[in-house]
Amino acid sequence: LRLIKSYRTPQALRSYSRLLSVIIPPLFCPYYADLARSTGSLGLGIVYSLLTAVALSGLFDCVAQLEDPFFGHSSLDGVNVQEELGTCLSEHLLLLRQQIFSSPKSFQRHSK
Repeated sequence: LRLIKSYRTPQALRSYSRLLSVIIPPLFCPYYADLARSTGSLGLGIVYSLLTAVALSGLFDCVAQLEDPFFGHSSLDGVNVQEELGTCLSEHLLLLRQQIFSSPKSFQRHSK
């Protein structure tokens, strides 16, 4: 688990993708201006430029969240190690206890 957590995309590649997601929309400005001029709709050029910026930022954020599977509750595919160990391990240990000992006593809670 520790290796999965520590193995990430190199910082240079992450910086390059973040930089491209910021630089690419302004580089396409002449295309958006030509699109607005040829269609006669300034709104269409603006919408295409905004969609490009939002799509690139969304892709970068998705990659950042998928990169760290132990991020927690904010991602859909996050792994909560404490919860997994608490539920799966305790059930597994109780089943092993049941198999090893023929008639195990139930657990008593200790009061503090």
